[in-house]
Amino acid sequence: QNPTHESLDPSQASEVSSDPFFYETVGQTSEKPSDQIAKKSTASFVVRVSEGLSKAHAEAMLESLAKAGFQAFMTPTQTGNQVQYRVDIGLFSEESSAQELASRLKKQKFEHSVVRQM
Repeated sequence: QNPTHESLDPSQASEVSSDPFFYETVGQTSEKPSDQIAKKSTASFVVRVSEGLSKAHAEAMLESLAKAGFQAFMTPTQTGNQVQYRVDIGLFSEESSAQELASRLKKQKFEHSVVRQM
């Protein structure tokens, strides 16, 4: 089982990514996307790779994306009594940059990648 942000040992802080767009991939965490947005007020687009996932499926998606060389983050969302997760990549200030990444993802079999404005 891969550790998540809830189980990261503070002594591992040096292993946490310094990439400002990085939130959660397998075994590593950084700041939450909402904190990133506050710091990067011009960054308003993400590439949504998937949504409506269970936590296990979202973590599997993060692992697949990491193996393909992409740093993604997952965000819980409440739908009625159920918590579901979405998986996003990046914070882009220009929609064209996000569209370019979505195209690259689709070529690598992440067909449902779409650009969303935050």
